[in-house]
Amino acid sequence: MTDTDQIQNNGHVVLIAPPFDGHAIPLLDLARHLSVHFHVTYLISASKLNFIKQHGYLVEKENNKVVSTDTGIDFIGLFDHNDADFEVTHSNVNTLVRPIIERMYEPIQQVLFSQPIKSTSISLLSTKSIDQPIDMIIADIFVYSFVRNAKERGITTQMFCPTSFAVIPALMRVVTNGTPKSEWPDLTPSLIEAYSFADGVICNSIEEFEQQAIEDVRQQATLYSKVPVRFVAPLMSETSVNKDTMELTSRVKNWLNTQWELANQTPSVIYIAFGTSASISSAQVLQIADALASYPVIWALKSKFLECLPSSFINNANSLLLDWVPQRLVLSHSAVCLFISHGGWNSLLECISAGKPVLVWPLFGDQITNGKCVEEEFHIGQCMKNASFVDDQRVVLSAEIKGYLQQMFDRQMEYIQNARQMQQKFAHAEQNSSLRYFNEIVRIINDRAAARLDRKTIEL
Repeated sequence: MTDTDQIQNNGHVVLIAPPFDGHAIPLLDLARHLSVHFHVTYLISASKLNFIKQHGYLVEKENNKVVSTDTGIDFIGLFDHNDADFEVTHSNVNTLVRPIIERMYEPIQQVLFSQPIKSTSISLLSTKSIDQPIDMIIADIFVYSFVRNAKERGITTQMFCPTSFAVIPALMRVVTNGTPKSEWPDLTPSLIEAYSFADGVICNSIEEFEQQAIEDVRQQATLYSKVPVRFVAPLMSETSVNKDTMELTSRVKNWLNTQWELANQTPSVIYIAFGTSASISSAQVLQIADALASYPVIWALKSKFLECLPSSFINNANSLLLDWVPQRLVLSHSAVCLFISHGGWNSLLECISAGKPVLVWPLFGDQITNGKCVEEEFHIGQCMKNASFVDDQRVVLSAEIKGYLQQMFDRQMEYIQNARQMQQKFAHAEQNSSLRYFNEIVRIINDRAAARLDRKTIEL
């Protein structure tokens, strides 16, 4: 997403992501787009730098020095003690999120607002310091604690919504029977304050999808309801292939090509992935395997679950089980006929971009709303009922899964047609409304950088 009228200058943008993959990935994509125009610094928990490397944004040189594959992006790891993998096993996600965000506060404050630390007597809470002025900060909506401080220092701040904009009224408050009610009561007051101090919101969606959510926010008539919102999806870019992922990527391509030929060049493969945060039970894994036994399947499945699967499934040439899957590559392949997904927003956008039908198996958070959207608004698939962590993660039996699959295949042509229409809307937005909003962001940063340079010239 670029505009040839814009040229790279001395602008500097800082992006801040929490250590949740579904939040970090779209911010990585945004960083790559912005790095065409500006210098970009990307902050995340130091424990996630290997994740960044796996996605091809960092590469290890022969001298063991890890450097960015995009020359315009610097990565800074925060020593925030968020070292454990984020894993959700029940519905009370907000009790897990808040302590993680709070641990990020001190390192972020030091990196953003302290002078570069040269003294050895002061503990550095990050892998390195920022040594140049900041023209804009773009922070995930969960990393809200510093927004007021940034505003007081005159730094333009944008909050980044990695999911559908519908999550904003849900996070702030939902009016039920005249009573304000939040889905995240522990976070709501801080989020509302941060939102009201932000100069804008950048949303990982397209404007055409979000008209109702925009109206819901405007009707609340609060300070944050007047904050400008810019929709910039699709942000997805090709993941860089490095030496760590090249062999696996080649293996996946070859397997998909083989399935394509075996099925006489017709789509036959089911791709299944539940994201990196949710952890389903071993009993559920076994039921899924039984339901999918007669189909060619590529499954993003954590290796710890392999021991509960029958050897006949593991060793079947029609089953490809991987701890990590290059999802965008898989979804775009002609051999794939169906995506079974947890309904994370990034996965749905990638599915729409590939024009594929989807069976959503929501587990927690916005996935339930996303699944409803897939079935009732987008009409590109179905959403499984009463199968989330809210329902105590009941074990969905093989027979019920097979029933959903049969319903999907019975309406396959309808879903494929609708998915391709959504794909066209996506592509249209990329060249029109989303490009317009992205260029607005570029102009704001350009203006801030120019004003800073003018002030420096006057001072000299």
